Amino acid sequence: MPKKSPLVSGMDAPKRGTYTEIGPRGGVKGDVTMKKRGDTMPPTELPNSQFKKK
Repeated sequence: MPKKSPLVSGMDAPKRGTYTEIGPRGGVKGDVTMKKRGDTMPPTELPNSQFKKK
């Protein structure tokens, strides 16, 4: 099974819903809600952070 690429700031949300920001060392930074598919992911708190669907 192919590995998914990380969802980072500036990318389009693949689905609507709540995403959790994961810091570069794996810590949880908070949640963000995307109202519709295709909305742009917001800036992250720290560089090299990414988002994960909740």
